[in-house]
Amino acid sequence: RGEPADRVPFTVYWLMLPRGEAERALRNAGAAIIERVPLFRLSHPGFEVVNREYEQEGETYRRRELRAPHGCLHATYRRAGGYGTSWWQLVPFVKQPSDYDLLERYLEARSYRPEYEAFVAAARNYGEDGYVVGNSEYSPMNLLAYEFLGLERFCLDLADRPERLLRLYELLRERQRRLFEICADSPA
Repeated sequence: RGEPADRVPFTVYWLMLPRGEAERALRNAGAAIIERVPLFRLSHPGFEVVNREYEQEGETYRRRELRAPHGCLHATYRRAGGYGTSWWQLVPFVKQPSDYDLLERYLEARSYRPEYEAFVAAARNYGEDGYVVGNSEYSPMNLLAYEFLGLERFCLDLADRPERLLRLYELLRERQRRLFEICADSPA
């Protein structure tokens, strides 16, 4: 509204907030909790996405498979240190140029539908104790570089096979148009 703020906010992401007495003390002192809540449900008809977590030498790993009748892509992640809330991709889905065909089919099947209930419930539950952010997803280039190809393959293929990589970019960009409509229509 163009007015000065009544106070400088101190925020903490919900998953990094210590629970119990420390949480209550921080909240009583004015800390606001920030939570990201997706505004959509993602699906890939014709594909099954399978996640399997396992332990190896004291580390937690996740193998994610994109299964279809005509093939399977998989990626491997390790739980990152620190708060243990993120996953570091060790092996990307695309390991060789022939993997692009199946990835392209997977991205073609990508569809979004609105899902606002969790956002509305979180905003209601936090009240003045926090702020709920409506979450979407990374941009097409970020999805390609960090989710599907890995940074090294992304850079090599951008130089050696730009037409193939840019076709995936355009495909994701077109799919995300629906996501933008969903976010614009959301209560966020």
